Amino acid sequence: MNLSEISAFPTDANGVLLIGPKYDLSEREVTLLRDYWAQRRAAMLVMLDPESQTQRLEQFLASNGILPRNDRVLFAESTSKGTRKEFSVQASFSRDSIITKPVRDATTTLAGQTQSLALGDDKLREQGLVVTPLITASPRYWGEMAFFDDLPVVGEGDTQPPVHVAASVERGAAQDQRLRVDSARMVVVGNAALLDKQTRLAENQDFIAGSLNWMLNRERYIGIMPKRKHQYRLQLTDRQRELLFWITALLGPAVVLGFGMSVWAKRRAS
Repeated sequence: MNLSEISAFPTDANGVLLIGPKYDLSEREVTLLRDYWAQRRAAMLVMLDPESQTQRLEQFLASNGILPRNDRVLFAESTSKGTRKEFSVQASFSRDSIITKPVRDATTTLAGQTQSLALGDDKLREQGLVVTPLITASPRYWGEMAFFDDLPVVGEGDTQPPVHVAASVERGAAQDQRLRVDSARMVVVGNAALLDKQTRLAENQDFIAGSLNWMLNRERYIGIMPKRKHQYRLQLTDRQRELLFWITALLGPAVVLGFGMSVWAKRRAS
């Protein structure tokens, strides 16, 4: 849906997905997002492209407790073969969120480039916002501002561990988890390539599915997604079929018979 062509989000929309926006939103489009998010029950999934300049979108996210930082999560070191910079991020899932409960014991890899997310403090609770980290980079990674340098080092202004790369925010949540009340829910990921067909992992797919179900208040559906069944056809040559026949019809039974005879002979000798 092109935001520039609508005056408001459809009333029958289950949620809003912003996947890797290349260009920043206009003031009018940000107003649309704010009006939608102000509803009692709203659902948003935002997957950021670190290479895009989206200041207005980032300001909107920051006002709700999640500030995307203009850095790259990486690991760099000097080796005997030269400098090595690793942008592919190894990370783990939170153990404190229902979204990541099915994959909390798994580790994952975020391909491409990732930006870190600065999360708001406890003062947000006074505004009715609850921010929860969902994916955290391994301790050896940090958020580097000068990521173009040949050998980046952790410096002032960089994001030091723990480095969060995905988080959720909920507005209007009930203190008692047993109560079901309408709330506005959002998930933000600092990597837009999480579901890229060339690099996506099963655990990342389960994470996104869990995020969508949580956003839509369908917690009972959060879990490991069923794996697809595939059918494979094995083509054998005449020689291979003949060899398979002799192995299963003669060689296999002969080995079993020989083993049985040896056991019988040993017992008879004793």
